Amino acid sequence: MLFRSKYRNLLSNFSLYHNYDALVSVSSSSCDTNRKNLAHRFSVDPARFRYADNVFDDVEVCARAAQPLEESDATLFSGDGPVFLTIGRLSPEQDHAKLIRAFPDVLRQRSDAKLLIVGYGPLHGDLLRLAETLGVSSGVHLLGLRDNPLPLLAQADCFVLSSNYEGKPVTLYEAMALRKPIISTALDGTRDALADGGGYLVENNQQALATAMLTFVDGALPCPPAPSLAVYREKALTQFYNSVLALPAEVSGADVAETVSSASEAEAKR
Repeated sequence: MLFRSKYRNLLSNFSLYHNYDALVSVSSSSCDTNRKNLAHRFSVDPARFRYADNVFDDVEVCARAAQPLEESDATLFSGDGPVFLTIGRLSPEQDHAKLIRAFPDVLRQRSDAKLLIVGYGPLHGDLLRLAETLGVSSGVHLLGLRDNPLPLLAQADCFVLSSNYEGKPVTLYEAMALRKPIISTALDGTRDALADGGGYLVENNQQALATAMLTFVDGALPCPPAPSLAVYREKALTQFYNSVLALPAEVSGADVAETVSSASEAEAKR
């Protein structure tokens, strides 16, 4: 398992799990995985494993995305070539190397295509060298960490996620909020996120990513419309308040959110 080689300290953390009243995952599939792998081994009551979907504010996402691009970024979107973008820490789990290795196929068909990678991490130097070795440095841009990457996402043509492991990535919901076509490797967490539409799932390999990007370039990517994110947010809030805080089942996320908002307004007036 991954934690044996990379996160040895997790064993000591897992050994404490039986002390908690609830162990909350960010998706149904990750909850099932954690229950299956951890309950028996670490003597945790299976009923303590719960989940609450990630909550995000699509209105705030759109507002942040509307902020102007940094001046140095404007040239990234010049020309007619398609711009693919991904956001994430430059670490093995995100596997940006696989995405970079897939990109030469795209450039052979569209030499003016660009791949923008937003984020920083321990593999930054390795990814730069890989792009140079493959001869794609002119089309692959490692942009580093950004306080607000959403204006870049708003200008991109397609969001791509090449991860090997994910819980329930918020970046997918940010892309859906901005109505961007999505290409993602098929993982438990991404299947959950895109179950109702909004993106196109591919096998977790280099060729599948390349084929999907080329299909997008041809204008033929089968990407169903994103679901209502307001409905998703309401559902996620209800899950959190009822499953995590153990409120009565009839209490909805909207009910509690309205109560919290009213209390905050009252406090502000004091």
